[in-house]
Amino acid sequence: MDQHALNLLTEILQNTHDGDDLSPLDLYFIQQVANAHPADFTEAMELDLADLHRRALNGYQPEWFHGIEHLRIDHEGFVYWKDKQVEHFTPGWAYSEEGKNSAEYLAKKCRHLESLGLVPNSINAVWAWEKYENMKPGDVIEQKPADQGNSANGS
Repeated sequence: MDQHALNLLTEILQNTHDGDDLSPLDLYFIQQVANAHPADFTEAMELDLADLHRRALNGYQPEWFHGIEHLRIDHEGFVYWKDKQVEHFTPGWAYSEEGKNSAEYLAKKCRHLESLGLVPNSINAVWAWEKYENMKPGDVIEQKPADQGNSANGS
């Protein structure tokens, strides 16, 4: 890695709160670049680094988890739907084919909950999913005191 690449890495980290804002895959890439032997620093890595640098300078937004709109994952494996925590995946498993399938199913559940007027969260998307699974938009949803505030309109 040359001085130019090192400068790009530094600017990426400075513009993403020391990397805290980076997606797990982007942070892993940064680590690969930083630890790469000069002979292992490929043209593809250089192009990817330039792209990540551009994104960092232009208000970095992590990519959707598995390309699924509204779904993101953090470094600890917490999965978010529209910035609300809905699930936790083991980080290594999260990027497997099985993890991708689970993420797609989770997104389907979140879209369904929204169609019912609910804000998806870990309770309704995971722990109490069976209660909502077969409901249709317009069905009356009984809310217990603990469920208050879970509807999309805040009621």
